[in-house]
Amino acid sequence: MGKAKKNAGVILAFTLTLTSLVRAEPNDAAATAAPPPGQLEEVIVTAQRREESLQDVPISATAVSGLQLQRAQITDIAGLQFIAPGLNTATTIVDPTELFISIRGQVANTAEPTIDPAVGVYVDGVYYARTAGVNTQLVDTQSAEVLRGPQGTLFGRNTIGGAVNITTNKPTDQLEGSVKVDLGNFNTHNVTSVANIPVVENFEIRAVYNHQEHSGYGTDAYLGIPLDDQKLDFGRLTARITPAESTEILLEADYMVNEHNPLITRPGYLGATSFLIPIFPTVLAVEDEIRSGNFYTNQAEFAPRAQERAFDTSATLTTNLGWGTFKSITGYRDFSRNDAVDMDGTQFPLIEFVGADLAYHQISEELQLYGKSFNNQLRWIGGLYYFNESGNNQIATVVGSSSPVSDATTPYYNNESKSVYAQVNYDIIDQLDIFGGLRYVDDSRNVHYQNLVTTPTSVTCGSTATFPGVPAGTCVYAVDPVDFRYVPFSVGVEFKPTSDFMAYLKGSKGYRSGGFPASAGKVVQTTYPFQPEDVISYEMGAKSEVLDRRLRINAAVFYTNYDNVQINQNLVNPNGTVYQTTLNIGKARMEGGELELVALLGDLRVSAGLSLLDAKYTEGPYTNLYPILYSPHTTANTAIDYPFNTGFGSIDLHTDYSWRSVQYFYQWVPGPAAQDATQITPYGMLNAALVFHFRATPFQVSVWGKNVTGKEYIAGGNAQPCPVCTVNQIVGDPRTYGVSGIYHFGRTSQ
Repeated sequence: MGKAKKNAGVILAFTLTLTSLVRAEPNDAAATAAPPPGQLEEVIVTAQRREESLQDVPISATAVSGLQLQRAQITDIAGLQFIAPGLNTATTIVDPTELFISIRGQVANTAEPTIDPAVGVYVDGVYYARTAGVNTQLVDTQSAEVLRGPQGTLFGRNTIGGAVNITTNKPTDQLEGSVKVDLGNFNTHNVTSVANIPVVENFEIRAVYNHQEHSGYGTDAYLGIPLDDQKLDFGRLTARITPAESTEILLEADYMVNEHNPLITRPGYLGATSFLIPIFPTVLAVEDEIRSGNFYTNQAEFAPRAQERAFDTSATLTTNLGWGTFKSITGYRDFSRNDAVDMDGTQFPLIEFVGADLAYHQISEELQLYGKSFNNQLRWIGGLYYFNESGNNQIATVVGSSSPVSDATTPYYNNESKSVYAQVNYDIIDQLDIFGGLRYVDDSRNVHYQNLVTTPTSVTCGSTATFPGVPAGTCVYAVDPVDFRYVPFSVGVEFKPTSDFMAYLKGSKGYRSGGFPASAGKVVQTTYPFQPEDVISYEMGAKSEVLDRRLRINAAVFYTNYDNVQINQNLVNPNGTVYQTTLNIGKARMEGGELELVALLGDLRVSAGLSLLDAKYTEGPYTNLYPILYSPHTTANTAIDYPFNTGFGSIDLHTDYSWRSVQYFYQWVPGPAAQDATQITPYGMLNAALVFHFRATPFQVSVWGKNVTGKEYIAGGNAQPCPVCTVNQIVGDPRTYGVSGIYHFGRTSQ
């Protein structure tokens, strides 16, 4: 704890030192005015569910524009971790569109649909309950925000770590658009087209299409096929209707289809006591051969083609009532996938997901009312929220055997949530505000399980014969539904002595929903519900702009108590099949801070970010035994943008570098070799791009590279307890490079 307090103290001391700088150089320019040349632009966010300046929001947040995303070559949510301090992401072992997302040590260590994430993802105000399918959303994006700390008052449950808030570009009254083509190594060929069309007065549409395709980043030497390839198609159509000056209606629909071979998996560890070794006597030699060979090659004997599909639609009505603004956000999402993977990456059936199919749909409705009163002294927002989700997730596993056994559990689930919330900000005096908000949440969870064991000669019920009151031969087991009620809240104070400096102190309480284990149904104990998690977080921060708005410095420190921690664990049946259950295992504590800087030095723009985190279990069986997953002590990033003129036009130079310290992707039994295998060792990532703008033409050409140094790194993985005793790893993306051309028509885009 002492080390974490020291690190947080460094950030806090640095932040407070800025106060004197700010007071020495006050800048009273209007916050909404366009910046004069040589000044930083104002950053507008919706972190409190309405548009505000980032510098006025008492939240530790990173916000980037669509242009900044393009310069940093970020096309998916996973890429945000390289520019947002404290954000960590990893794809699951079965689905590259599905993510583990961690902020400030808060993370769900499973992506199963009956278990909710700890970080919420929102696209145009609509909450995505599952991260499956979200890692393809940054196409024609207006902005991306990463909000750190509990956001339960305004964003609802399952945001105890924070939220990722994506806003897409909306139609305008200008005829404009663009076509972009990317060509690169691994036979990369991508096409992105955007068309904005004002159809008639007060009615515009915006159409977006994106195709991404590349050959395999790796090879399955046993089957002779590529691994980690991609063929993705994404489309979105948005209509904007303004029937009156005070009213706007936005209608959106999008789809995504992604096809690929499995990710590159490789063996990380096989314990000496594993029952697999006698079955496959040469397995240790084969694993050594894979680990000592080409980093992007495995010998998987099972590598089926996989596919994910998603369809979304939403309707947003906003109307100005004069005394306030009313907004309605209606959302619908449908997702399905047919995925499977050889997790160990060897030519033996050690541990395989022969089926990881998922299908779900969700519908949500949110009504908001917000405004200002008493000469803008009181700012308020309130709302009602409804959410319903249904789906099923087949989890079929095979663990090595001379006669492989597939044990498939399919939970059929329904989740419903209703809530009401309100938050107010009140100016006590011009320089001092207080704020507070709370939300009442009513969650209900319902599930029944189907379990089948398939051998080469039979299909039988896998579990329910041992359940009290359930006849032998029954394949479906229904459990009693559960209800949870909780009240997340936030309260705090803001101090703004000048227009360029704001400090805040706040406390927040948040919850992550309880529920049922995803692949229970093996023994009755694993069908018991687990309880909600709750966190109480204290945060102090400061935001400032100095040197005539040429330098922006934002910082925050926090301390979080974490109770009823949910952990998903893999257990083994007597027949060798693997199943999962979820337990509340105790308490944890997180403390640390974040620091972000942006500076203009003439035409040179420099940005940097730093996150320090100390996260550990404090009570329960994991104390002093296991690390908290996806929680590196340090993440750091920096970026440089420099434009310069040439005889033919101009060139924009961009380069960015990010680094993160050691982290772990799975809890494991004690032992140096096993723990090392679940470790993502420290690594840095360097990206760069040159963009050529040709004078008096609508063309741009860029030369780009990602992972320029060709860093080989582990991106995540999975583990199975003894007597299986395996750790399996996912390989991160290799060096990629290429050239892009973009043609703008209509009004010239940036």
